[in-house]
Amino acid sequence: MSATTKSDSGIAHPVSDPAPSPGAPGLAALQRLASAHAARLGHELVQHTLRLRSGSRAPFTRVPPFSVLNRRRRAARLWVNAILGGDTSPATMRNLTRSWLPQLTGTGPEPRRAAPSGPGFVEFLRGALAAVTTPDGPVGDLTPVLEALNAGDHVLRAHLEAIVAEAGAD
Repeated sequence: MSATTKSDSGIAHPVSDPAPSPGAPGLAALQRLASAHAARLGHELVQHTLRLRSGSRAPFTRVPPFSVLNRRRRAARLWVNAILGGDTSPATMRNLTRSWLPQLTGTGPEPRRAAPSGPGFVEFLRGALAAVTTPDGPVGDLTPVLEALNAGDHVLRAHLEAIVAEAGAD
């Protein structure tokens, strides 16, 4: 049985299940179903972070400077690619908590200030992955879709665990 932690939104997140191995069938299905949407996932993540930053659901009126936007796009792209690749290595977790997440939140080089936004970003990505992997019409066999969602969920749990650990770091 896995342990859970609660995010600021009160959602319980399991944190002890290991991520799938790179050769797992679910991870291959995730890559097959979502890889074509990786750029769009990254773009939507950046748009989501900008909306949160502006405090509005409406389109933001002031676009950040181009260099800031490029850094956010790069961070989002790298994070989405790490998720689709099933990467839960210590180097990736360090990049996520100390580089990508602070760039996406716009908090500068302070990972602890960025960590509270992480669970919301993980939930956004979980929903976005579900949206791009779920077929639009009738499908005979949903097993590959369910395996893909399960693999994505395992990877996101590992990433969330790293974010929660960073938030509690001294």
